[in-house]
Amino acid sequence: MRQAAERDVDQDPEFAIFRYSVAFLKGDEKAMATIAAEAKERNAGLDQFYELQATVAAFHGKLRDARSGTRHAVDLAMRTGQRESAAHHAADMAMIEAMTGNASAARSLTDEALALSSEGRDVIAQAGLALAFANDPHAARIAEKLDRQFPEDTLVQFVHVPVIRALIAMHGDRPAQAISLLETSTPYELGWASYGGDVFL
Repeated sequence: MRQAAERDVDQDPEFAIFRYSVAFLKGDEKAMATIAAEAKERNAGLDQFYELQATVAAFHGKLRDARSGTRHAVDLAMRTGQRESAAHHAADMAMIEAMTGNASAARSLTDEALALSSEGRDVIAQAGLALAFANDPHAARIAEKLDRQFPEDTLVQFVHVPVIRALIAMHGDRPAQAISLLETSTPYELGWASYGGDVFL
């Protein structure tokens, strides 16, 4: 990233997102504030940036700020004609709501995400995971849809579908089945997947 800056090829919004992520991992709040200000000044990739800040707020337990940041991200993506990005932002917040025990908010955001993008693999997967965390029965249908619609997709077949089904098994008090389902995901658990502009472990 330093070399990119020195060669003046760091204008892509992705660079700001990665720099912000590195600053977050280092706990450098001053750098995070500087990078955020620069991104807003450039006015590029702001919807992704608002979502990233929302995720950081959620990490710190500031759910109100996370919701507000996500709403900014969704609205900005919609204003710039990026329905798929808006759907990603809503689905990501649905995951956060589900993982923090807010099942009704997770369901509402999942509905919003799927209304914006009912055919995008990553949005469907995020929605399925959110519903599975929220113990919603629709999660099983989403897993079936993914399985049927993307039969040769590695991420779907070896990560998304098994994880959704494992969460369903856990909620059904079937831990042995959950462990068995997750065995197919083991080779990928330290991997990275890029969804649009966002990177998830």
